[in-house]
Amino acid sequence: MSPCGQDPPNLSGELCPPWPAPWNTPSRGNVDLQGLVGSGLCELEQRLDSLGRTLPRFVLRELESFTRCGDPVGGFAFLWCADCEHHRLVPFSCKGRGFCPSCGGRRMNDLARHWTEAVLPRVAVRQWVVTVPWPRRWLLARRSDLARGVLRIALSEIQSWLSNRGPHSPRRGGRTGSINPAMAG
Repeated sequence: MSPCGQDPPNLSGELCPPWPAPWNTPSRGNVDLQGLVGSGLCELEQRLDSLGRTLPRFVLRELESFTRCGDPVGGFAFLWCADCEHHRLVPFSCKGRGFCPSCGGRRMNDLARHWTEAVLPRVAVRQWVVTVPWPRRWLLARRSDLARGVLRIALSEIQSWLSNRGPHSPRRGGRTGSINPAMAG
């Protein structure tokens, strides 16, 4: 029986798992969030279904994999040191890109290391962050042509600002550009 009282199948055809998962420990940092998502996912799907709506499949996959992140039932590696005979069971992670704080943080750290060690030259770099109002983010996330247009305008404005700093600029000859994470790795 699922937390929401029924047994609707999820995307993998399995029944909704019981939550919160007893294998989680507070050190993972995802305990409360995983329990919340796991206990509410079935109910959310049922409510959306009653309204004739659904979440996109990629969103459901991301949420379902997050609820199983770190679960040894989904697979694990057993590590053992031959010298000191210390052993450890390491559950597999969801490797999620957008929702799991643990996997997202690890991915962000790995990508930043790759950029600094293999992509960006060893020169002074200034990072600019372009923010977009929340109501527009959904549109830009689904319309890559609009996102490219916003990026083009932002880079043009930054280049213009850098050019207008004049002879008092501490550095001359700077350029603007962007790195697409999908293309950098």
